[in-house]
Amino acid sequence: MRFKRLTVRISEEPWKIIFKKPTEDDYIGVEDDDIGLCVAEDNKIFVEPDPDCVLSTAIHEVLHAVFPQLSEDAVIDGEAALMDLLNKFPQELLHTNDTPETR
Repeated sequence: MRFKRLTVRISEEPWKIIFKKPTEDDYIGVEDDDIGLCVAEDNKIFVEPDPDCVLSTAIHEVLHAVFPQLSEDAVIDGEAALMDLLNKFPQELLHTNDTPETR
């Protein structure tokens, strides 16, 4: 089975994000209830593609990759703050009908 993947740059390195629930085949020690996993030695992140949590899980695991020194609680706090921002972000700031000449 082929899973959706994308590549992102983290600390100047390409990282693969694989949208599948992490399993023991991906990393020894994965728990049944894990929905994300950051494997720093392989530059891979696994994210369960559940629509209810895929974005927050991806953010959480990317924070682990960018800031490996952070505690789990600090990563959870960062994830919560970024999700709050994204949920409240005014979409009109992302889309404009103006051309550079009319601004």
